[in-house]
Amino acid sequence: MTRKFFLQPYKSFLFKFLNQENTAFLSKPFYYVRDEIFKYFNCHLFPESLAPIEKTGIINIPQGYVIIDLHAGIRDDENINEYTGVLLKFLTLAKPTKKIVFFRMNYSPKTSVTLKKLLHKNNGVLRQCFPWSYYQKSYDFFLKNKALMRRRIATTPKKWGVVFFGREENYYSYPPHAQLSNKFGFPVSLIEAERIFHQKVSLEEWKRTHVLKNRRQFWNELRLDKSKNIFSSSISFSSYIEKISQAKLNFCPPGVGQIIHKVYEDIFIGLPSLLPKGSYDLPFPISLDDVGICYKDYGDFKKKYFDFVKNDRFKEFHNRCISIFEKYLTPEKIAKDIFHKTRKALY
Repeated sequence: MTRKFFLQPYKSFLFKFLNQENTAFLSKPFYYVRDEIFKYFNCHLFPESLAPIEKTGIINIPQGYVIIDLHAGIRDDENINEYTGVLLKFLTLAKPTKKIVFFRMNYSPKTSVTLKKLLHKNNGVLRQCFPWSYYQKSYDFFLKNKALMRRRIATTPKKWGVVFFGREENYYSYPPHAQLSNKFGFPVSLIEAERIFHQKVSLEEWKRTHVLKNRRQFWNELRLDKSKNIFSSSISFSSYIEKISQAKLNFCPPGVGQIIHKVYEDIFIGLPSLLPKGSYDLPFPISLDDVGICYKDYGDFKKKYFDFVKNDRFKEFHNRCISIFEKYLTPEKIAKDIFHKTRKALY
């Protein structure tokens, strides 16, 4: 028997018996907003190892539950509704009798209707929160070297119009897990079945996963001349910053999620992003069009890229990205936004 088999029931036990009012279970991705969550909600934080759902925060206050889901969310390329595994797992564990305020980083008016329906049935509301989906190592590096990197991005002579550094990952559409989806009456993805409900997913079920496109295809569709790409599994932070600082745009195609970590990192350091338009946007009042070029197809890209180059808009986007980060995306601002939206929903 694996360690995972023992660990999940243990977590469930702790969640049921230790999660009293004014407590919070925050999983590992919350590492740099933990203090701010504690400050605003005045709650006791349990060790991250006790968090019962991965990439999720659960805060139990007298007026209700606050659930913060950091998963990337489903795209609507094939009109598949939003998967609901995190919320279903919480309802299964907690059997809540209080109001639920459920936060998502990514939200689509088209696909997230399933989450809204499930929350409505269980005295809950859906809200969007600002993202902080950074890899811990990269965010630590960026935070430590923030001023230096921003200055480097702003002042380094530009050698390329667009750069891309990253793995040649596929852009997937994941089918629902038949057994769990039938059991709950709401869609649960294969990944949620495996990672959240710890179900064994058969090879035949994984074969139903549909590859929509890979990143090299996204890149080749742009037909760029003044560009640079490295499809590699790894690159050092210092080398990465050195390369991207020589470009006007950083290409950010989707991978497992619709919007990848690099978009948030680009906002942090003031580098405009180039990314295909999908189902999701950044939380209001930020738009992906504010932080770079977000295009629907090659014709749309060509038009926007021509305007960007002709009117030398790099500096404009650079300054706007940094302003957006400092106004909305610092750890304190993210936690404060969640707190105020929670208070408004509960009172």
